[in-house]
Amino acid sequence: MVTTSNVIWYFTFFADMYRFILFVAFICVCKANAKAQTIPLTPALFFSNIKPTNQFPEKLLSGRTVLVYTPGVTDKDLQLVQNQFLQTGIDAVFAIDIQHLLGGYDVASHTLSQFSKREIHVLAFVQKYLETYTITLATYAGSARLILLSPVWQISGSSLYELLLQVNREALNSLKKQNLLINDSPEQAPENSIISGGRVESFTADLRVDRMAVRLSGRKEEDNLLQEICKAYPFKIEFVADSLTDVQLRQKGFWYVLNAVAANENLIKSKLGYPQSESKDNQRNTGIVYKFYAKKLENEIYYLGRSWDADPYWPKALENFINNLRKELQAP
Repeated sequence: MVTTSNVIWYFTFFADMYRFILFVAFICVCKANAKAQTIPLTPALFFSNIKPTNQFPEKLLSGRTVLVYTPGVTDKDLQLVQNQFLQTGIDAVFAIDIQHLLGGYDVASHTLSQFSKREIHVLAFVQKYLETYTITLATYAGSARLILLSPVWQISGSSLYELLLQVNREALNSLKKQNLLINDSPEQAPENSIISGGRVESFTADLRVDRMAVRLSGRKEEDNLLQEICKAYPFKIEFVADSLTDVQLRQKGFWYVLNAVAANENLIKSKLGYPQSESKDNQRNTGIVYKFYAKKLENEIYYLGRSWDADPYWPKALENFINNLRKELQAP
């Protein structure tokens, strides 16, 4: 017999199942888009995958935003952006160099954990290439790659001020302004170390017997070059998909993973615990270099090598890393 309590039970059951299915689907999307290649993604490749929809992020004027800038964007530009965001109602809680987001698997993981702590809802990218500025506003949902599946609003032009005025007009016409307490100046994200387990400026002899994972990117030419250079690695190495996380690699029996940081030299040194150069003038606009290292997956110990072997060209930086490892461990 159908009773009111039965109807309520069935309704609750199917409602819970529906929410569970949506949750599982969301997790699957997250995993499918959590790319973790050994070679860090360049800003050019990252932005080339964004498909603007001219739809503002839903929480642009009600949630918290991170302002992400590329090389060429000056402090004066950032202050102008913050001033106009204040008028619009965009709460940019801090500003970061894009290499905090794209500078490698461990750097990105550290940055995204900070996003979670600050309850970030929107990423506001400001690019400058030659004389053209581009503003990209994207929903943040727990993964840098997930913005590719989210509403993205984008505009380009030669005048940053005019672009910001257009953001103001269109955002206020589309959304209700709810952010009222906004910083007058952009807060710079701290350039602290990403290392939680430990750092060693040498190589462990365990690399002689334990397998090291190298994540591919899915980009044929890059992967071919990566595999060719890694032929010089003297011990056990295996290439894996870029979708595998550190936890999954350990479950598959790997003890080590090859990773890299890509950023300006001072940022790399801060992330890896090196003393920074005395002069920091214009440091965030200096050229990007690559620094490779081996990370032990079980306790997150970073093996950096005795030599500072970074290079602006990633294949050269990888060759330096392998050559120094062979020399230190006296490999044949």
